[in-house]
Amino acid sequence: KAKAEKKVTINSIVPYEKIPKIISEHDIILFPSFVGEAFGRVAFEACSLGKIVIASEIGGITDIIEDRVTGFLFEPGNYKELRSILKKVHSGELDLDREKIKRIMREKFSEEKTLSKVIKLYNQLYSLDVRNKQANNG
Repeated sequence: KAKAEKKVTINSIVPYEKIPKIISEHDIILFPSFVGEAFGRVAFEACSLGKIVIASEIGGITDIIEDRVTGFLFEPGNYKELRSILKKVHSGELDLDREKIKRIMREKFSEEKTLSKVIKLYNQLYSLDVRNKQANNG
């Protein structure tokens, strides 16, 4: 831990307004989660800035991180796998095209695509609701 503290910052709960500054100060963002998040907003923001994200393969983070394309995933709790990825990233053996990561985030989560998905979901829910009402009335 003493050696790591020279090169590593450990953040637990961080107010949202401080997250952009923290992300900008680091090259690698690590999410060793045991419980999955619904979306993984911080991972998305880090990728959007071209940062390397190493995260547990759990929950919504897998919507953001495609292993070895937009970041690196490891089995939750598998510290040996995490250590291996960290060593390879640190040594340069594993690397990603940071501009490509940013481009993928812009394309995958563009306003147009996001709105299209939301509208499609609402239409599906509306259609389901109409069918349910018709079934209950018939």
